[in-house]
Amino acid sequence: MKNMMKAAALAALIAAPVFAGIREGGLELNVQGSLSETSTDGDDTSIALGALGVKYFVQDNVSVGLFDLLLYGDSGGTDFTMNSVQLRGDYYFGDGASDVVPYAGVDVGVQLFDDGDSSDTGFGYGAHGGLKYFLNESTSVNTEVGWLHSEIDDFDTDTMQL
Repeated sequence: MKNMMKAAALAALIAAPVFAGIREGGLELNVQGSLSETSTDGDDTSIALGALGVKYFVQDNVSVGLFDLLLYGDSGGTDFTMNSVQLRGDYYFGDGASDVVPYAGVDVGVQLFDDGDSSDTGFGYGAHGGLKYFLNESTSVNTEVGWLHSEIDDFDTDTMQL
């Protein structure tokens, strides 16, 4: 009987939905990275991106956060770096009872660009959306698609990212 109770309790824990960490007062640490290689008309561009961020849930389903994205690149033999500090707001859909939670949000921030010969400061804004899959109560894996518009000096660019 004792073993049966233990088995029932274990089954209930396994079958219970994971409480998604999207509740007021929650804190989230984000780490991400990517590598890309593109070629346009014989001009090769390599980019390595790393980001670190923190989010705070100001109420259920709503977070605000600060992100620092650091990009290293090489385009046609010219090395460059861009550091983007962004304020980010996200809305999470659903009640948090599911392991998979869709979200959408906006970004706004300051961007610092340096190509070795000159440095410029600019402004960026964008939008994003994605899915957060909770592995357990405190760990998730995200997939996201986003758009970012950057204005640095006389150079404007729009970037789509996945």
